[in-house]
Amino acid sequence: MPCQNCENPVRNDAEDPPPPGQSRRQMREQDIQSLQNQVRIAKEGQQRAEQEAHDLQAQINQQNGQNQGVVGAG
Repeated sequence: MPCQNCENPVRNDAEDPPPPGQSRRQMREQDIQSLQNQVRIAKEGQQRAEQEAHDLQAQINQQNGQNQGVVGAG
């Protein structure tokens, strides 16, 4: 028997009922589309971050090369 004073009581219904006029299937399809959109946005963000990291590393390498040239000339 579940605890009467629990903050998170056990629920028998695994999902919330759909809003009026909308089926569970429609809700799932919307959830899937939303998740796919979130994945797309995350992938785009990751690509931008990787490109920025690559650009920064190239800039660091260029500066290190210039600094080595200056140090070696002295």
